Amino acid sequence: MALNWDSSVTLSDPQIQDFLFDQAQTRLALDAPEWPGFSRAESREALHPDGSGAMHRESVEYMVAELYAIEKQGSAVGVNKAIVSFEQPLAVTADVWLFLKDDAPADAKAHARSLFSAYDPAQHGPDIEDWVARNQGDVLTSEMYAVEPAVVLTKDGDRREKNIDQRLALLALYGDGRWENTEIHVVGDYPMDRWARDQGVTARKVGEERVSQGGPPQAREIREVPPGQADAQVGSILDDILRHVIPTDCGVMRRQEHKLLTLFSWPEFKLEWRRKRVRIGCASVTIVYPVLRTRTAKMVFFVHYSLPHDVARMIFKVAETCAIRSALAGGVVGVVSGNPGAALATFNGLFQRCMEREIVRCIHPGIILVKEVGPWS
Repeated sequence: MALNWDSSVTLSDPQIQDFLFDQAQTRLALDAPEWPGFSRAESREALHPDGSGAMHRESVEYMVAELYAIEKQGSAVGVNKAIVSFEQPLAVTADVWLFLKDDAPADAKAHARSLFSAYDPAQHGPDIEDWVARNQGDVLTSEMYAVEPAVVLTKDGDRREKNIDQRLALLALYGDGRWENTEIHVVGDYPMDRWARDQGVTARKVGEERVSQGGPPQAREIREVPPGQADAQVGSILDDILRHVIPTDCGVMRRQEHKLLTLFSWPEFKLEWRRKRVRIGCASVTIVYPVLRTRTAKMVFFVHYSLPHDVARMIFKVAETCAIRSALAGGVVGVVSGNPGAALATFNGLFQRCMEREIVRCIHPGIILVKEVGPWS
């Protein structure tokens, strides 16, 4: 088996992201690749050619969602999130693992362990393959062992705040700081921080959670448009959304939308991934690392609702359908001759639930977010 000195670490891996987020965890040893028919024997640190320990230092940026309880006069009304980026300094080292073939002779395994423990690059030189080949002896062959490196990450101190712009923007909405670029449109020119003060609404941090390492969330109800296009495009955006959610048997619909709120400059982030190759002692490690990208978006929220154009006709049609459907239920037609009281109670319950369900199918309220965005920087 050839001795492998190449390894890699992708810092977007969920296991590593959990490690970065968990402030109680300070060390993470990643697994070396398994060899079929082989078992792990032992490991040692990948050494510098001079025999000393080898290390690469890397500062990794990652994102956390800070959770804020939104409270009105002391009573919780919801939870809001602010995305904050942190930077965690890491010491990157490598362990080298010895794998031994399961059916290799015991004396060959013992000799492989001895060589693995004895090798010293300062004494035996940097060409470990040559040194091992010259010292295999008669009992050990290259098919009986394998060597694989595995990356070890150790936190080098505490995490540091890197970008807290969204936290500052969120807290300013509730009066903690100055944030004049907001307007609640449905009640006139009313800045949100003033609304929060008038209503006794505050924000209080209650926790954190790890976030995915992509960009801002995407959903059918969140659309991006060029700067200055939110008002112009909201109608076509709503047409597209409602085309997919309103049942075709609801008939001709009429829609109304109202601009609810504008946040004129909201910070957004995403991580892009790049790679580099570093030497850690005798191992060569490819690191896939993040680079934070930022932009500022104008966030325009609209409330909307759709109703059948002829509401009265729709309600009578639904009532007819529900009356027939409910009357044919086993608990009604099946017992009405012998227990009309029970049949009536069952019919009433089925009819009301049917009416609620069918009418709700054709009434569609909602909120959409249209973001005016520029390029990432």
